[in-house]
Amino acid sequence: MLRLLTKLTIYLLRSKKITGEQRAKVMSVLLDNIGVLPYKKILTYDERGNVAINGKLLDIDQLVAFKESVDALKNNYARQVFNQQRKYMAIEMGVHQGLNTEQIVFSKACLWEIQQEEKLIEDVFA
Repeated sequence: MLRLLTKLTIYLLRSKKITGEQRAKVMSVLLDNIGVLPYKKILTYDERGNVAINGKLLDIDQLVAFKESVDALKNNYARQVFNQQRKYMAIEMGVHQGLNTEQIVFSKACLWEIQQEEKLIEDVFA
């Protein structure tokens, strides 16, 4: 039975007969049920502003190490160059080569992901 479901799912995802919206729903259900996506926030703050990762408050040593890592990430020149290159590639794909809706949406998703990473790094200790 499981093999049949697997083959049917693969067929549906490869099929030209289903819409992008239907394909997205199938993928969403799959990702939700196989545990690929986190089910809760990873980085949280309590009412006093203390940082918790995966529900565990950081002690002072962990907090210092985390802040140093965030600062290093923020100031990492190679990361900045790579993100600029990824932005260029996403814009090139979405604007110049965007032959179909999927390429344009993927391009936008890539740009959104980069912006979210930059915002998270900037805001984590703001």
